[in-house]
Amino acid sequence: MSSSIRGNTVTLTIGGDVIAESRDFSIAFDVADIDVTSRDSNRWGEFLIGNVGWTINGNALYIAADVAKKVMLTQITAASPSLYTAIITIGSQTFTGSAYITSLEITAAHAGVVEYSFTMKGSGALAISAS
Repeated sequence: MSSSIRGNTVTLTIGGDVIAESRDFSIAFDVADIDVTSRDSNRWGEFLIGNVGWTINGNALYIAADVAKKVMLTQITAASPSLYTAIITIGSQTFTGSAYITSLEITAAHAGVVEYSFTMKGSGALAISAS
């Protein structure tokens, strides 16, 4: 019988700082396809596997002292964006890679708390290791 991993035990670290008050985040992998369909394909699409990519999307409470949030705000508004190391730890497995912050949205609902959501686009390979 396998045991499940609780979501509240998973951490995301950006540039060495853990995201404070994280609500949720996800990591997605995608593979681009290259269309090589020709007249000889008899109307059937044919493709080759292209580049592999990864993206992290997240949502957290807006805490003024959160260092990771400050890093993201600085990065998204910088004239020359920086590449940051992102580390996700899920149980005994760690995903580590370099990524750019590609979007950051701050929301303030009238009857709620201030939150922010973000997207990081991976640049290069994502290392997956078990500790």
